[in-house]
Amino acid sequence: MSDIIELAPVLDIFCQDMPRMERLGPCTRLIFTVKDTSAYNEGERVVVAKLIVPTENLRARRYCSESSPAPPVVAAR
Repeated sequence: MSDIIELAPVLDIFCQDMPRMERLGPCTRLIFTVKDTSAYNEGERVVVAKLIVPTENLRARRYCSESSPAPPVVAAR
């Protein structure tokens, strides 16, 4: 694993789906959801996370699948 410093604990959030990707100039917003199974909802999707990442990073990782590891991370200094 690469050197990542976690200054404050970040919770892991379970996501079931990524129903939407929105282009924001040079970046892309990824919207992640889970299905709400409460008594008041009929299985509606609830947004649990929105991440904005550089679109170029998504293109570089597009070829990855579950069977192949992520490509090496190259950090500019």
